[in-house]
Amino acid sequence: MFSKRIKGALENFAQYTTLHGINRIVSSKHVVGKLLWTCIALTCIAVCFMQIYKLGVQYGSKQVNTKVSIRYQKVYFPAVSFCNLNPVSYSKMKLMAHDNDLLAKRLVRIYNKSVTEVTKQFEKASSNNRNPPLNSTMQKSNYKVLYGGTVTLKCEVEGIPVPFKIQWFKQEGHSTINVTSENTYKYNHNFSNGSEISTASLTILNTDHNDAGVYICTARNINGHAISHTILLEIAGLALDIDPILSASEEFRLAMSYVDFKDDYINYTRRTIREMSADFSDFLLHCNFEGRPCNESVFVPFFDNYYGQCYRFPTEKITTRRAGPLFALKMLINVNQSDYVPYIASEAGIRLVIHEHGSQPYLENSGISVATGFRTDISLIQKRIERIPGSTECDPRNKFKNINSVKSKQGIVKNLLESTKPDIVLGTETWIDSSITNNQIFPPNYNIYRNDRNIQGGVLIAINSDNLSTPVSELQTNC
Repeated sequence: MFSKRIKGALENFAQYTTLHGINRIVSSKHVVGKLLWTCIALTCIAVCFMQIYKLGVQYGSKQVNTKVSIRYQKVYFPAVSFCNLNPVSYSKMKLMAHDNDLLAKRLVRIYNKSVTEVTKQFEKASSNNRNPPLNSTMQKSNYKVLYGGTVTLKCEVEGIPVPFKIQWFKQEGHSTINVTSENTYKYNHNFSNGSEISTASLTILNTDHNDAGVYICTARNINGHAISHTILLEIAGLALDIDPILSASEEFRLAMSYVDFKDDYINYTRRTIREMSADFSDFLLHCNFEGRPCNESVFVPFFDNYYGQCYRFPTEKITTRRAGPLFALKMLINVNQSDYVPYIASEAGIRLVIHEHGSQPYLENSGISVATGFRTDISLIQKRIERIPGSTECDPRNKFKNINSVKSKQGIVKNLLESTKPDIVLGTETWIDSSITNNQIFPPNYNIYRNDRNIQGGVLIAINSDNLSTPVSELQTNC
């Protein structure tokens, strides 16, 4: 009796329970249906317990929520240093040399030597590439002219009546270009009538490699038109040996630098180069920062051994308020290319480097060249990483890196030393030999101990002279 009541209660629970699947198991009339719904119900129960287990594990791991907050801090506008690629003004250099300034006279001698070398090469090339005679009246099928010279192509025309229209064409691929209608600054065409034979000529001025190619002339009268044979024009390039020119340029730059460390000579050299440089008012035509005009007072002049007189903006740290081109530093610069020293300044423009305040700008190694005639935009993104202080924080002045050639990273090494001022520097993979002196790498207040290997390898130890250091010969090896 008791078992029947329990069975009835279970059947009643199975029919009316909200647990999905239980009522299906009881109400199914076939064994297969009961087994199927039993499997489904057990699977759902297993998935439920698995989810509960995962939530328990996640809760027991004690995860931490990270709160991110955005702070607005002061951002300083970076330092911008720039120089004219032409270190001295040609007219000022000649004038000061005329006034018997020693450095100016030396620079003029170097310049004259380069001019003499280029003139010799030009005369040699010209003697091997003579222009065709301009008074020739014979039709030729081939012409050859020196680059930058002038050539006259001639075409004889015979017809009755005399042709009334002569045109010259140049073949460009599968098409032809009518050069008769081109500008008269480049092409001059003439036509002289004769009793039976007339002569047409086309003179090409200031030839370049684009003028080389095949030309034809066409004639037309009332009876029809005719086309001449093709005329081939070759442009002979002027092959100059640039080694003497580059040597003169380097000698010129070296003469600008002081050759000893006497204060009087250093001051004299810098003062003379500064006097031979272009005036700042002529160099910087317009300046605008954050939408407001700026003048010479916000620029700091300084001397660079390679580029001469240079300038840095700003004079002190300036907090930038907004980003974007409307609030940037804008400069309109006149490099006065017509007053460049020929063959010495091989490129026109300025040398520019963007760096941190208080650091030395290494324009020759780290800068970029900005060409004339173009607008150049430079945008920067500043990334700042702040580490949370702790008891295990390392001294930020400790740097552990392979140098991988000190010779190619002299500017980076010097900048790192000036910014961190370490007491001891351990350098590996220096890749130098005895031709590189210690003063080229480190300031004079460091004692340097080196074991060089030219191709790969090499180590050094630099110790600040404030600390007492003595080499131990027993520890030196060549491995």
